[in-house]
Amino acid sequence: MRPSKHNLSAVAFGTMDGVINVLGILLGVYAATHSTLAVVAAVVAGGVANGIANAAGLHVSKEADGLTDHGKIFWVMFYGFLATFLTGLIQALPLLLLPLDIGVYAGAGIGLGLLAILGYASSKDIRVSVEYTLMGLFGGILAYFLGSFVNSLITG
Repeated sequence: MRPSKHNLSAVAFGTMDGVINVLGILLGVYAATHSTLAVVAAVVAGGVANGIANAAGLHVSKEADGLTDHGKIFWVMFYGFLATFLTGLIQALPLLLLPLDIGVYAGAGIGLGLLAILGYASSKDIRVSVEYTLMGLFGGILAYFLGSFVNSLITG
């Protein structure tokens, strides 16, 4: 059975959103706390919450687009959740295998690599691959600086 365009769209959306969300959590919480426990807990909890939010958003979006087949909507939600959650877990794996300082940047690199692959796979255009990667990089860098700012506010 060939995947529907709705399901492929949900996987692409979930992957993009999951990677950028986890990049932000990964780098922002790391910059704020430098705690393995805090970073891993935030990535896992954020990944689950983001996956559920994406599934719900995809549900509403597909209904608003006029899709009324609840079976199809379920699979769109399932694939969107799965893509969001799995991309977060993939980026978190280095945190469990490497020292925190290396694991954070390895996870970020994996995330940016996933965005590059997604961009090229969806368009066969290297410019789209670069565009997706830059979006993720921007989100990660902004979160890192915001985490550092929060750290400086709290710790002085």
